[in-house]
Amino acid sequence: MKNRIKKLEKLIFIICMLTGAQVFAQTTVNVNPNAYYGSVGDTIKVIIKINNVNSLHSASVKVRFNNSIVRFIGVYNSGGIFTGGWIDNQPLKAYVNDSVIVDQALQGYGFSVSGSDTLFQIRFKAIANGISYVRLSDNDFRDPYNNSISSSLDSGHIYIGGIVVNTKVFLQGPYNTLIGMMNTLLNYFGYLPCAQPYDSIPWIYDGNESVQPDFFSSHDNIVDWVLVELRTGTEPSTITGSKAAFILEDGSIVDYRDGISKVYFDGLQSGNYYIVIRHRNHLAVMSSSSVSLTNKSSIYDFTNSLSKYYGGDANLLTTGVYGMYGGDANRDGMITTADFNLFNPDNRQAKEGYLYTDFNLDGMVTTADFNIFNPNNRIAAASRVP
Repeated sequence: MKNRIKKLEKLIFIICMLTGAQVFAQTTVNVNPNAYYGSVGDTIKVIIKINNVNSLHSASVKVRFNNSIVRFIGVYNSGGIFTGGWIDNQPLKAYVNDSVIVDQALQGYGFSVSGSDTLFQIRFKAIANGISYVRLSDNDFRDPYNNSISSSLDSGHIYIGGIVVNTKVFLQGPYNTLIGMMNTLLNYFGYLPCAQPYDSIPWIYDGNESVQPDFFSSHDNIVDWVLVELRTGTEPSTITGSKAAFILEDGSIVDYRDGISKVYFDGLQSGNYYIVIRHRNHLAVMSSSSVSLTNKSSIYDFTNSLSKYYGGDANLLTTGVYGMYGGDANRDGMITTADFNLFNPDNRQAKEGYLYTDFNLDGMVTTADFNIFNPNNRIAAASRVP
């Protein structure tokens, strides 16, 4: 508890500092957007963007990619931040294997540019189904006097073939009706595990989804891990794929690889699938009907109507907003006194951490969690997923 108080005090101090002083944004370079989707044979045009740069005269960035999935075509200035500049010493595509160094500069001594714009565009030909990273490294940015400009890099991915699940759902426990978002306290207090937590009963999911320990600090909008399941029919025998993913504070479910992209299923063909969302201590939900999924799927939003839920049942969070019932501590798909029997001793001991009995996902087991469990127990809430 003392560590939690110290973290909160530090957060308050930072907020006060930011409100009392001007904050200068760091120069960043990123793949924009973070994810590209295509099919074999497509030309993929990837934008590399620079943000918040001041007095930039020259730039050098190394771009790495998976050349078994995409083949390099070329690099283009595209009239971005270096308008009137040039791309120097770029190799012929026949000599590029799995990386290319992109060098740019303005002509003439003392010239510079500032702001945010496209740094360059790099084009690839999609040659096979799968995932190619677009990894930026070895950056070197200079001002007109050859002084180095510090910057950070954010890479991306190209998804060829397969399908993506573009969906949104709310968990009752962490949902805040005042702001229409979910809390991210498990993330803030460092309780989220680096590896997916669905390898035990009842899920027994053997996926190897994991992230580095510092991933969550740079993705502070992550609420928790969820398990996304696809079925060709309503019965469990029709399950065709499962993926562990992240749910964000706005309800969006995103791929673990970058915490931004839609959830990608390689090896699956475009078609109609039922979408199932599972969580550690909330009741699983399924789409009311099969949904057309491609690698450019439209969003399926569980939050805005009961008609989106198989069985027509979900928790009413606030007027017109629905979500997944919280309180299933024993993970049996029902909210009963059996869940209370797990909650009660944890509550008496004031346990903290990543716990099944922490229904509001704040990292503590308290009466606030009982207040989520109790009304769901009274109505004998149960998952409608077959």
